[in-house]
Amino acid sequence: MANYTYKLEDGEYVFYKDNNVRKTPNDVVVKTTKEGLAKHLLTNLEHKMGYSAPFSFLTYHYTYCNLEAHYDLDFIADDFSNCVDYESLMNDDYLMFRQPSPVRQAIAQFFAKELPENFHNYNLYQLTAILVIHSAYNSWMLSQYIIADIIEPLYEDKDADLDALEEEFLDDLEEFECEEFGCDSDDDAYIRHLKEIRNTIKAFVYYFTLD
Repeated sequence: MANYTYKLEDGEYVFYKDNNVRKTPNDVVVKTTKEGLAKHLLTNLEHKMGYSAPFSFLTYHYTYCNLEAHYDLDFIADDFSNCVDYESLMNDDYLMFRQPSPVRQAIAQFFAKELPENFHNYNLYQLTAILVIHSAYNSWMLSQYIIADIIEPLYEDKDADLDALEEEFLDDLEEFECEEFGCDSDDDAYIRHLKEIRNTIKAFVYYFTLD
């Protein structure tokens, strides 16, 4: 059985597997300056949570390490902005989330202007979180709804209940998906889907609020 550890080296927590430095599949050393995050990553490694799962902290942090090693922050924000054109937003299933059909185009036009500006205001942790959601669900908008419906209320009200915000979000999501896509809320596969989304939200909120 593999033994995973991390060691504090020059102010950074560097990960090891059987005394060998742990690297991402892109050959970048896995490390962080945040001990709390290091503990989450270690738990994921010990429980063999893959780096391709959207609810695994490894997914977020391996992506972060790769971006940090190879790209400038402004380049990433520009690249995101160039990808969010009107057509991509119109084709985003989650664009309709909690929105009536007649305003679909208006919303797409609004976000086509707002998203590029937001990208340039986000730090690398936040851009990483958005990229993970986009890669997992092919949706620019799902991350934006999580930010607007869960993260912003948490910032605005220190007494806000994360679990309650999350539950309300999932109820709205279930209603939307069942009406729009004909999903069966009692189907085992759909129940697993909602569980994955729930775990994804927890990981996304944690990673997005790092600074």
